[in-house]
Amino acid sequence: MFIRHAESEFTAILDTKIATSIFEELVANNSTDLAKLSTLEEDNPLKQNYNQFRRICEKKDDRLAIITRAISAYETYGPNKNGDAFSREQLEKFHKTFYLKPHLWDHKMEIPYVRGIIGDANWNKKGDYVETLIFIDRDNFPKYASNVEKGLINSFSMGVEVKKAICSICNNIARTPNDLCEHAKHYKGLQVPTNEGLKPAFEFNEDLNFIEQSAVVSPADPDSHTLQILASVKSADHKDIQNLRKLAAILDSYTSTDKQMYLDEYYMIETATSRMADRIARDLNIRFDRR
Repeated sequence: MFIRHAESEFTAILDTKIATSIFEELVANNSTDLAKLSTLEEDNPLKQNYNQFRRICEKKDDRLAIITRAISAYETYGPNKNGDAFSREQLEKFHKTFYLKPHLWDHKMEIPYVRGIIGDANWNKKGDYVETLIFIDRDNFPKYASNVEKGLINSFSMGVEVKKAICSICNNIARTPNDLCEHAKHYKGLQVPTNEGLKPAFEFNEDLNFIEQSAVVSPADPDSHTLQILASVKSADHKDIQNLRKLAAILDSYTSTDKQMYLDEYYMIETATSRMADRIARDLNIRFDRR
């Protein structure tokens, strides 16, 4: 079995009234399944997901609902940036496994990093992708929910268990990491010479179980003291200037108390901002005195 991650796209926010009505409808429609989950042992991950779902359900006035385009079909969009492909047939068959899985911070499968719950998943036939409906716990994570509403946190990534991966070059079937061929180990995402010319190396993933969907910011160098200098650059010459200003605005909005309460969240955004700032500096040939 493999764990795969792939970027996903934030598409919409539902207002509180609509979110509440949809949530109550989901609870009613899935009452039998929820009743079964409620009888599980407390240390069962599905029971923990159920408990989170119930807690958010009880906070009708503090619920944020968002819709994301979680994962797209290979037939229309090709393999993703990680060299993984998910066929239309597989996504149609398994997309409902997103249901009641946690919405996390940075793929950390631990209770302190749960920000909400995936209330539903839908196969968008016209768009050829899976949509997820995520309910965020605004009561316990007001800062996080606010940043999502403002569009300052808008990068997401899904996690999925894969039981079978098929190489696009040699058709090798891998069920464990030990089964991987050389193409999958070393050349995913690259063009590989074959008897038919260059072909992209990637894996078709099958027998899916979606396990979570996270908010993510790219890992970054912890050297962050360039932030304030680059955040004030008045230039439209670089495509990421506006993105840097958005990240800087997020950091500026954190009070001292916020930083203590959401240290991991703040540090991750801060280090990602530093990396972006350094990249812009290199592109614009800006140098810093780092003494």
